[in-house]
Amino acid sequence: MNQIRAEINIVSDYLLQDKPVIIPTDTIYGFSCLPNAFKAIEKIISLKKRDQNKPFLLLDTNIARIKSLLTEDSFSLSFIDQIVAKKLWPGPLTIIAEKNKNINLKFLKNFQTVGIRYPKNDYLKAIIKKTSRPILSTSINLSGEKEITNLHTIKERYNNKIDFITKIEIQRTISSVIVLLSAKEKKVKLLRKTGTDYEKKLIIFLNNKGYI
Repeated sequence: MNQIRAEINIVSDYLLQDKPVIIPTDTIYGFSCLPNAFKAIEKIISLKKRDQNKPFLLLDTNIARIKSLLTEDSFSLSFIDQIVAKKLWPGPLTIIAEKNKNINLKFLKNFQTVGIRYPKNDYLKAIIKKTSRPILSTSINLSGEKEITNLHTIKERYNNKIDFITKIEIQRTISSVIVLLSAKEKKVKLLRKTGTDYEKKLIIFLNNKGYI
């Protein structure tokens, strides 16, 4: 526990200095930085050999702040309230919805949508609380390749290439379900399935609401 608490402080300090890190999320390991840390974002893009025009995910635990990232359409905001009430969020679910055009996030400037996940684990919650802002995240891999989920392999590949790599082992790695919200049609499209029990519960909810 003391090791985790110490790492949370270290990671938070690196993030607040606008440096990129590799940390565990509630699903898999991820490259992370703060949303307006332009040099850190460029470093992550370089490490992944990633197209500059591909968007990143945001992790956040503050529902009001999450809603502020989205357009004020009743469907998207209501959907968030519903999945929180049904205890489907926080959880391994990434929501893609139309972004608020007034948000000042450079990495989203060429996109109409934003991807957001509300993580469940205490480690991420603590970091987000200490930095008082969402965390930008993307999987550990070269663009187009399969995610690296083994911490030893991650350290071998990136040990001298990034400011900090976690020491925390994830016991079980999974990818998140990804859904796209259509406010106009009031529908939800499943973009990535995982075959998990969580996904089954989500689909039951979506079917019951007539969203799919």
